[in-house]
Amino acid sequence: MKQNLMILLIWAFIASCGSREMTQTFEIAGENQAELMEVLHYYSKKDSIYQQAARFLIANMKGHNEVKSIALDSLIELAKNKKYSDEELRNLWTTLSQSDQVSKTEDAVFMSAKDIIDNIDMAFTTWMESPWKDSVSFDLFCNYILPYRVTEEKFVAGWREHLKNQYEKFIEKEDNLIRAYETIHCEIMRRFRNSSLGIPYTAPLKYLEVFGTGSCFQGCAYEVAVMRSLGIPVAIDIVPQWSNYSRNGHAWCALVTEYGSYSMTKHDTVASKSNVIDSSIFSITKTIEDDFPYSTNFKKKVSKVWRTTYERNYRTFYDKEAPIEIIENFCNPFQKDVTKQYVDVHNINIQSQKKDIYLCTFKIGEGWVPVMNSHSDNYMHEFKDMGDSTVYLPVIYDDGIMKPIENPIVITNHIERHLMPDTTSLIDIKLDRKYPLVGKFINRWASMRGAKFEGSNTLDFKNPYLIAEIKRTPVYRNEIYTDSPNKFRYVRYCSPKEINYPLTELEFRQDGKILDGHPFTEGISTPERANDGDWFRVLENATPGYCIGMDFGSPQRIDTIVFYPQNDDNFVKPGLQYELLYYDLGWKKIATKMSNGYSVCFENVPSGALLLLRCDDGGNEERIFTWENGKQVWW
Repeated sequence: MKQNLMILLIWAFIASCGSREMTQTFEIAGENQAELMEVLHYYSKKDSIYQQAARFLIANMKGHNEVKSIALDSLIELAKNKKYSDEELRNLWTTLSQSDQVSKTEDAVFMSAKDIIDNIDMAFTTWMESPWKDSVSFDLFCNYILPYRVTEEKFVAGWREHLKNQYEKFIEKEDNLIRAYETIHCEIMRRFRNSSLGIPYTAPLKYLEVFGTGSCFQGCAYEVAVMRSLGIPVAIDIVPQWSNYSRNGHAWCALVTEYGSYSMTKHDTVASKSNVIDSSIFSITKTIEDDFPYSTNFKKKVSKVWRTTYERNYRTFYDKEAPIEIIENFCNPFQKDVTKQYVDVHNINIQSQKKDIYLCTFKIGEGWVPVMNSHSDNYMHEFKDMGDSTVYLPVIYDDGIMKPIENPIVITNHIERHLMPDTTSLIDIKLDRKYPLVGKFINRWASMRGAKFEGSNTLDFKNPYLIAEIKRTPVYRNEIYTDSPNKFRYVRYCSPKEINYPLTELEFRQDGKILDGHPFTEGISTPERANDGDWFRVLENATPGYCIGMDFGSPQRIDTIVFYPQNDDNFVKPGLQYELLYYDLGWKKIATKMSNGYSVCFENVPSGALLLLRCDDGGNEERIFTWENGKQVWW
């Protein structure tokens, strides 16, 4: 009788709240309803602001859960007692995960009243006592400081106190919110390494520091928890997939204020409003010659940026013909579109006889992948705030099968252009890559300027002879011709004193033939790789100013030096088969060619088409492009 009375009282109270979300939380709580009710009852005697916070937390609890992994728990225990390298952790996880047991439990089912109350009280205390309280609204507090978890990590009581005790000393004299965020971010970056261990779950927050390493998302989860413990409202912003590069995405932390978001790229010390998304490996930091043969302006682009939230944001999904994984991707209620805070955006309007359509971007290894959906009963679809400088393919699902309804659309500077192949206007093109060249390689190559090739007849190079010097930014494959009649037993490449970027291959030639000898090194290991014919595999453990050379056994004349800097192995190589395709409501083959050199030519290519170059002999990094003004333009 008492139990029934308690149930009636609970539901009477819930009904008085007038919240559908609150009702849904209590429906799934089952036997844990009394714990949630205790929380609401406890705060009914406090200030209304506390009551609102408690109701916010419980009303949005449905859908939040924790993932428990026996393998991850075992790895944490091992990592507590010994310092492991990233490679060792990766191998341990591979072994442990083979017999992993994973469970997922809704928070409403197991969270105790004590843990929820302790979390709320601690969050309020931190917020109220912070020097920047007046800069953090109650709404920001509820969304980005109050929540008891960041993602699906295993809940551990006391995480706020644990993290606060570690980090509050760094900002004890700080009274500015943005500067406090900058200080803590830099301190975490100093402690946390970005490295993928292959772990698909987030470790308990106060244990992520045990590893000191993880994916960008795991690092963000840790940073958000630290910031919450200090009363700093921070969210994780996510690019699920770059729209023009790789198969991956990115995550970073953003300080959320009433006036906009502030973020920091990896090496920043000052936060910026509407910061550019981290693309440090693409930035050209060196001065490059005007006639450098490769594109130097490639940047990562995004179609969508999503902010993780605790509050439920309803995204209604209607399409019953879509695969289950698509439904799950587009039904995440804890994401908010913040694309326009970071990049130029454009609204795309499409008319279709289908009520549900999608915009796709191209993903390496998978092809076209939906990034945004639209439902319209009048068949006029508007896709809002789509990232600029991106190629989109409109598609539908028919009985689970993706089908294009138009040819690709490219958005550049807010101008739409339909990529319609013109088979009446054919062109010839010459290609040397199947994937965009990122700035980090160009910067490294430029840093090689000043490197020297020296000859000597004594191994100590006491009086070296300068055979050649690298004066221009090298490219993928480089040939240096010498006219010196001198002969040398020992010839070496010497890196500039401050540079350690390794070579992949080094050849010394006479009359077109590679001279044999015994490699020797100084400040670098694996010298045998310098002449193994693998233009991708680098020499290891290079130190600034390293040398790599060859002992020919007797003095030899050098007329040609060939060298390959570190590269991404996506250049056209001799002896490999390449296939060129164009898109016209599906990929269509133009031709297959064997490359005889370091480029491959194709004739009778439809103008205005979206193109794709594949290597039939290996490698899956390939990127869509157009041919414009005699050059590849990557998308």
